[in-house]
Amino acid sequence: MQTRKVYQEKGYMNRTDYLGSLAEKYGVAKERVFALADIYEPVQDFDELVEHVRDMAGRQYCNNTMQCTVKGRISVPLSFDNP
Repeated sequence: MQTRKVYQEKGYMNRTDYLGSLAEKYGVAKERVFALADIYEPVQDFDELVEHVRDMAGRQYCNNTMQCTVKGRISVPLSFDNP
């Protein structure tokens, strides 16, 4: 299979190995990276997919206490009230 060869040329065993490495590199859950990979074609794995994973890694995620975290640090609590 030609696609597999592309991954091997870049140092990965296959697409699964590459996706796991991408998740680890950017600190994004593997499940999220694999879900994104289902949206993209394998030919997009080294450009569009990487950009999307980078964006995901850089976003702020809020938990149900309405505090945002950035790479594990809690920042200012969110408020939807006008001051």
